[in-house]
Amino acid sequence: MSTSPAPHLAARWLRPVLATALLGLWPTVSAAAVERASTRPADPERPVQLSAELDYASIVVEAYDGTEVLAEAEQTRPVADDPRPDGLRRVRRLNLSLHASGNRVVLLVPDADTGVEVRLRVPRRTDLDLTTSNGGNLVVRGVEGELALVTSNAAITLEGVAGTVLASTSNGAIRGTVARVAPGRPMSFVTSNGDVDLTLPADLAADLYVETDDQFLSGFDLAPLADPPRRSAPPNSRFVYAAVGGGGPQIRIRTDNGRVVLRSAAAR
Repeated sequence: MSTSPAPHLAARWLRPVLATALLGLWPTVSAAAVERASTRPADPERPVQLSAELDYASIVVEAYDGTEVLAEAEQTRPVADDPRPDGLRRVRRLNLSLHASGNRVVLLVPDADTGVEVRLRVPRRTDLDLTTSNGGNLVVRGVEGELALVTSNAAITLEGVAGTVLASTSNGAIRGTVARVAPGRPMSFVTSNGDVDLTLPADLAADLYVETDDQFLSGFDLAPLADPPRRSAPPNSRFVYAAVGGGGPQIRIRTDNGRVVLRSAAAR
């Protein structure tokens, strides 16, 4: 008489054995902790000047009615490590830090070698000089100041910002709302691949220079201008050079592969 276990009992017995064996074959995933840092600029009556240059990182900046710069960083993609025989996992450190000198603040995340999201809360009056690459989205909410935003293979989103915006991405959309424009200051919104969809103040006074190989939709009345500035543009691109609200500083908008939509805040 056979004493071999029934098939369902054998399968039940094999599961933990196979699981144990596979643990030795597959890498484990590092544990990820949220890191936090803060700093207080020297003079709360003057704007903060915040800069960062990061790889593999998305940055979300939100204004608040405080005086400190608050930052947190978190790993967003799992990182495989060689398995440990004791079953413990290495907790990865990103080494997030904020370095302040007067009202200048530099954000550093030196060990961000894969997907990381950095979340910042800043005083409402803050100048931003932010550069990310390799798929890092940039989102800015409610900040008032000079905003220089550069990324690649990712989108730029503006929510109720004010001041001056210089936004550029090599492959992604630029969308959002500029609630107030700094008088007499030029702005630009440039992408090589993606739509540019902006809501601007109803009382906007500017000279628009728009380049696109697709549709240009405008909620503003446009008055054509002669002698557009000389620019290098793809052979198939078309441009519009026109004044809005009697004209003013130049706003340059360009996409090599996408449409341009300009909305008036009054029409929303």
